[in-house]
Amino acid sequence: MAKKKLTKFFSVGSKVLFYFFLVSGLLVTVLEAITIFNPKGKVAEGLGGFEPIYGTFNLTFDKEPALYDEQSFQLLSLADTVVLFAFVTLLFLLLHKLLKNVHEEQVFMYENVSLLFKLGLLVLVIGSVSTLLGEILSARALEQLTVTNADLSYTPFAFADFIITGIVLIVISVTLKKAVHAVKENEETI
Repeated sequence: MAKKKLTKFFSVGSKVLFYFFLVSGLLVTVLEAITIFNPKGKVAEGLGGFEPIYGTFNLTFDKEPALYDEQSFQLLSLADTVVLFAFVTLLFLLLHKLLKNVHEEQVFMYENVSLLFKLGLLVLVIGSVSTLLGEILSARALEQLTVTNADLSYTPFAFADFIITGIVLIVISVTLKKAVHAVKENEETI
């Protein structure tokens, strides 16, 4: 009985968190778009103007660089936010479906193979693109810094983690497909 209550709690909790993330992510994306396309508007003034989000560090300038006024940089920041939002939303959605099947003790089924393959492609393509966009933003912002008494370099290879993880998930899905086929074949012979 306690297991059913705990399962229900986690099921409801995961849905609440998913929809909270969905609404808050959409809100952040829309607000960023408003500050980019209407920088003199009341929303932009209320938010304090354009401030890009860097994924690997915090960077606050004493005086806002001219880079932040360039529309190409602003659009790149918006694209990064949209791609990251899409990536996380799709990731949560696919993981929810996969974990639901596992919870229902339906591990060896072709739907899970498809879900793992889609997760692999998602991480490989959209995860890498999201990280690469963030790295381009970071590199362009770091060019604005004047560092004395040290050398500052930025190595933009974090997207390699997503490539490797995506490939591993695809390999696991291919392996699971063979296992599902063997289980189905075994069920037919019994």
